[in-house]
This record gives sequence, structure tokens and C-alpha cells, in this order.
Amino acid sequence: MKEFILAGILIIIVGFFLLFMYQEKTEVITNFTECEEAGYPVLETDPPRCTIPGGETFIAEQGE
Repeated sequence: MKEFILAGILIIIVGFFLLFMYQEKTEVITNFTECEEAGYPVLETDPPRCTIPGGETFIAEQGE
């Protein structure tokens, strides 16, 4: 019984740790340049477009 309780506590701790690590790596992308620098795919359209997970698309302004 003790083993199950310790295993449960360990799983909860690891889960919180992973959740915290994921949140720390989340970036806020607000424009085309940030999207491109973060390594997201850039479509070679005219003008170029960069799309982040979730579907938001950023369009390069002329001169970028």
C-alpha cells in the first residue's frame, strides 16, 4: 500500500514539473519576424507568411 501512495505522489510531482517546464518554454509571438526567428515555417508566398501552432498567421510587411 505504501508503494502505491509513494508512486502516486511521485507521478503528481513529475506531472507538475513537466507542466511548469512546458509553460516556461511558451513564447508569445506577435509578428512575422518573431515567428520566423522562433523557427516556425515560412510560406514562400507573396508576401511571405509564417504560421504558428493554433493556426495564427503572420504576414511579412514590405521590407522584412
